[in-house]
Amino acid sequence: MAELTQAINKFWRKQLRCGKVSLEGAGFRNEEYQNLVEEIADVEIMLEQMKVFMDCEDAVTEVVEEKLKRQIDRITKGKA
Repeated sequence: MAELTQAINKFWRKQLRCGKVSLEGAGFRNEEYQNLVEEIADVEIMLEQMKVFMDCEDAVTEVVEEKLKRQIDRITKGKA
């Protein structure tokens, strides 16, 4: 996670320095972007390994679904 945090910080520092704050456009195919993508992949792999090791795939899926439903409800109420 520390490496992911570092990659996020480097990515945003580079984008802000270039005056690019939007996530749209081809300007995000730079070294910092690629590093960020790789770190996200590493974290996802580790999380999958932890779920298998702890035998909690179903429990995690259930919690994620509950949290997503709550978030969707919050977003929907905010638009009303």
